[in-house]
Amino acid sequence: MNSVLKCILMAIVLVSVQTLLLNHIDIVGMVIPFVYVIVIMALPYSLSRVMLLLLGFALGITVDIFSNTWGLHAAATTFLAFMRPFIITVNSSRDNSELSEAPGIYVNGFAWYLRYTFMCVFMHHLFLYYTEAFSLVAFIPTMIKVLVGTIVTSLLVIIIEFITSKR
Repeated sequence: MNSVLKCILMAIVLVSVQTLLLNHIDIVGMVIPFVYVIVIMALPYSLSRVMLLLLGFALGITVDIFSNTWGLHAAATTFLAFMRPFIITVNSSRDNSELSEAPGIYVNGFAWYLRYTFMCVFMHHLFLYYTEAFSLVAFIPTMIKVLVGTIVTSLLVIIIEFITSKR
């Protein structure tokens, strides 16, 4: 129960920070950091795929409601929730059955968590920005937006993880 309450509290805080503060920050004229993805990234390994997808959709639709973005974040966050088990499998050198905790910088190590963060944020941003553009006409500018957004958001996620996680 403690883990569930922690995830709910983290979701409330991050969605509030996202919608009240970060949505109004525009870095380099093209990038808004989306730190709410930490909620999906921090969920336990043992969570079922169906529950992961439902939580991803619920988190995304909550951000959409407060940001007035009509399903963009719901789609991107559900996609991230779908991709998360594959990203964990690609990054893990050991069998996933050994993983009992949630991902963390002190649990898995800095290099592993950096790769995991970069891949999760990249997948989220790739889906979000190309769905927003809904065209491949501006492929290069959209890809630049994805890459810059991934770098900025990944840095913020790593900083937040260092600040909030226990050794």
